[in-house]
Amino acid sequence: MYEWSSSTEGAPWKEYCTEIKSVKINNGVTSIGWSAFENCTNLTDITIPDGITYIGQGAFYECISLKNIELPDSVTYVGQIAFAKCESLVDMILPDGVTSLGWNTFNSCKNLASIKLPNSLTGIPPYLFENCISLKEIKIPNSVTSIGWSAFEGCRNLKNIEIPNSVTSIGHRAFRYCTNLTNVGSLEGVTNIEYEAFYGCAGMDSIHIPSSIALIGESIIASNSEKTEALEDIKIILETASEDELAEYVCVDNEDFHDMNR
Repeated sequence: MYEWSSSTEGAPWKEYCTEIKSVKINNGVTSIGWSAFENCTNLTDITIPDGITYIGQGAFYECISLKNIELPDSVTYVGQIAFAKCESLVDMILPDGVTSLGWNTFNSCKNLASIKLPNSLTGIPPYLFENCISLKEIKIPNSVTSIGWSAFEGCRNLKNIEIPNSVTSIGHRAFRYCTNLTNVGSLEGVTNIEYEAFYGCAGMDSIHIPSSIALIGESIIASNSEKTEALEDIKIILETASEDELAEYVCVDNEDFHDMNR
């Protein structure tokens, strides 16, 4: 399918895209191009045949009424903002053939409550689920080695996420303002935690800093200028560096850090 975003005229159905409610893609099509159904605001249902391998950037961007979509096993790639701002999308299963997702793929899908990630996925890209405010839990497969920056930022109802031992890197602001997050697992295997990774996660009562850590960014829990009462109860579990070495990075100041670990 043509990459309509590269055309000044857009897709042939662009002029009446708001009238489209259902789409059936014929057999033989192997890709859905960039911006193919962008802003089809009344599209509620689409049938994608087996044989589609590629879903392009912004293919269903701002399809705010899209409720049902089933991806065939043939899909291997879903592009940037492909389903971003699909506000009616409640659940999604990504087939195991998917090896790569673009940035912001599900950004601001505010009613997305459940999604199954494929076992073939190697990384959680930046901003993947940013502001998915209905997402409550998610299982990260053991194939994933990195969590990109702001991947779950603003997922304020996310309560539980088990980060597998395969993950070595957690990007900056990955879980920023996940205010109800209570558990992320042991973080065993993680070597890098970038700045503000868990900033504003007031629901957490402890965080484990494993001996595998080689790099830890500033203010992974709170900044020097912003502190909540809940952060006073967070316990930092240290395995490697001394409290003095980590104090300036993980919270407000050295005194507060030592108080939390007494």
